[in-house]
Amino acid sequence: PRWVLQTPAVAATERTWTAGGLPARLRQTIEYDGFATVDLTLGPGAVQDLSIALRYRPENSELYHIPVFTPTLAGLWPAQMDVNQPVATVWGGNDQRGFAVSMSTYRHWTGSAPKISLQRGAEGGSILLRLVSAPTTLAAATTWRLGFMATPARPYERQPLSLYALAAGHLGADQLVDTLTIWSALSDRYATFVTNDPAKDPERRAMVDKLHAAGKTALAYTTYMHVEEGAVEVPADWPMLDAAGKPLSRSIGGSQAHLNRVFLAPGHPDFLAWKLRDLAHAIDRYDIDGFYVDTSYVIMPMVQPAQDLGWRDAAGQWQADFPVWSMRAIWRETYELLCRKKGRAAIYAHHKGGCPAALAAFTTAFCEGEQYTGQSIRNLTIDALRAQVTGSAYGPPGFLIEQYYRSADYGLRDRSQHHNPTESLMLALLHDVVPTGYPGHHPARELFALRDDLGLTQGDFTPYHDPQQPWRVAGAEALQVSSYRSPAGDSLLVIGNPTFEPCGGRLQGPAAATAGRTAVAIDVLSRLGRQSPATPGYRWEPASLEVTVPARSIVLRAWLREPEAHPRLAAQRGFVPAVSAERKNPPPAGARVVDSMDDPDWVLANDGGTVAVTTDSPQDSGGALRVEPRPEHNAAALLHSFPEPQDWSKATALTLQVRPARPLPVSAFELRLRNDHQYGPPLRLVSPAAATMLPAGQWSELRYEFGEVPRQKVMILRIYHHRGERGGVPFDLDEILVHGLAAAGGAPADDVPLTD
Repeated sequence: PRWVLQTPAVAATERTWTAGGLPARLRQTIEYDGFATVDLTLGPGAVQDLSIALRYRPENSELYHIPVFTPTLAGLWPAQMDVNQPVATVWGGNDQRGFAVSMSTYRHWTGSAPKISLQRGAEGGSILLRLVSAPTTLAAATTWRLGFMATPARPYERQPLSLYALAAGHLGADQLVDTLTIWSALSDRYATFVTNDPAKDPERRAMVDKLHAAGKTALAYTTYMHVEEGAVEVPADWPMLDAAGKPLSRSIGGSQAHLNRVFLAPGHPDFLAWKLRDLAHAIDRYDIDGFYVDTSYVIMPMVQPAQDLGWRDAAGQWQADFPVWSMRAIWRETYELLCRKKGRAAIYAHHKGGCPAALAAFTTAFCEGEQYTGQSIRNLTIDALRAQVTGSAYGPPGFLIEQYYRSADYGLRDRSQHHNPTESLMLALLHDVVPTGYPGHHPARELFALRDDLGLTQGDFTPYHDPQQPWRVAGAEALQVSSYRSPAGDSLLVIGNPTFEPCGGRLQGPAAATAGRTAVAIDVLSRLGRQSPATPGYRWEPASLEVTVPARSIVLRAWLREPEAHPRLAAQRGFVPAVSAERKNPPPAGARVVDSMDDPDWVLANDGGTVAVTTDSPQDSGGALRVEPRPEHNAAALLHSFPEPQDWSKATALTLQVRPARPLPVSAFELRLRNDHQYGPPLRLVSPAAATMLPAGQWSELRYEFGEVPRQKVMILRIYHHRGERGGVPFDLDEILVHGLAAAGGAPADDVPLTD
């Protein structure tokens, strides 16, 4: 081979030869992150067979991972597996290292044999790529391109029980992380910055300055794959095309569901230049430190002939390609842009299929889980999460987002077949991965409090699959035990049950870890499923060595020296639920309490403000909800989600108490109920009159009648507080009562709980 390119960033060699009368040329290009592009050109001439085998030592062939949307292709290295679908990347390795191959197109892969096969035997594992599996005549020189990457692509620097980033200001959880993401507030149009109104720049810069003043790294939300329809001019050679050759567009979703996004193929040089200008705008105007990049879409097959993406098969049908190299280019350029302007790059990625090795060097951290939404719980195995999400073998740490257990919310599967919070916590914590995105950020709050109180930040983590793991549950081999050990010698055990049946046995561990210490059971799940961060905290109490773990669930045990002597530990002793303060008066006859606000569970929607508990003269018992609104538009609202559907079919009216900080028109409020499909019409205000101005600093009762509003399966109570651009005034909320659900004398009309 001869050198054809040598720079600090990239080097390339070429060689040519003749093999059996067939002209051959090999070009190998190595970039500074270690990614190697190999272009093999053969022909013209006849090819009988062309295969490439990657062989792995036995100790390096434990896990495999093929990033795809669905179904899951990850877990323990199989003895034999054929991959018949086109894929962008195949990775194999163990928990510390691995090696990946990437493909962008299969247009010259010929033959009917499986294109890719994985095998594992006594001598280790192999990945076989069959480029030509049947005699083929090449009419012209033909090139096959492959990419190779050894991992980890960057040093793995995760501390035990940690998160990388959360949404800025979300539920007061900022203190849990050093990095915060600003979602839509930095963009007038979806995920772009150059389209922003300059008049809002000072306000946006102030948001970032506030985070910097608190010592936080600030990220802006963006994507390399979408622009809002109509936001910018999109040339015909930028978008992905559908089967009919038309640009692909879909709803943005969420609060912007009424808007469409155009899907882009990221390889056009004009688009790359435009997007880099767009990102530089956010860095220069708002002093942003990095970006949360929503879905890299390396695994998205796409067609855009102007970018040489896609090809027609023998039947004339379009076959899609993967944008591996073009996506690498924009990720690398963004990384370098941040390094030039900020001195370092912070890029939090949602790849949607696990971290592709081709992008790992330019990814600071990644979060996955959405790809499992709608799948059966049996698709996400403990081994799949180990291979796909932990991140230790790739370099950037991985985190689990809650979306993958929301199948029931979307009506995609029967409740018995969807993931649940306890299940996702078990799968994640066994691998020292903290799930994020739960309502109220439970149990992350509880776990971090426990981590800090036990001094685990500088501790050691030993996963269940480590041969040196000293803990086990005798008589229950199906239970998996991972453990943390603090510098002081205390141990925290994560005992998971990945099976579909309850399982129990007797806990056993090293005498050095138990001598002079108390065995305790720890609960971090009591707040799980609640929206509000009110009264977070783990609970503990002394425990025996017998352990029973429900199906697909988790138990935490610890061995602690004198836990009662630790002030913060002592304050958390005892498995007791949150208890409401004693009421001054019983509810009125025929009424039941929806929320007395002693332990409220409400969140704001389309509003950047805050909710908290105030003990300043509540209407009845121990507290009231204080709302400090910052409405984003007139759909700003308070939401209360019920853990189970509520049957209010017998109810006639709903009352609530409001105390505004300034005079507030009662017409600012509108109440609606949501069942498992949609919101119903607004409830009818009965009193006071619609023109009433609620007095400042005084409690006023608002009464609404249900009338014909559907209410057999109430899932959400939504209180709009900015109707017609009215509102935006701080107010307290208390004593929400539903009338007509109980008979005279207070006997319940049904046995459905109103709160959790």
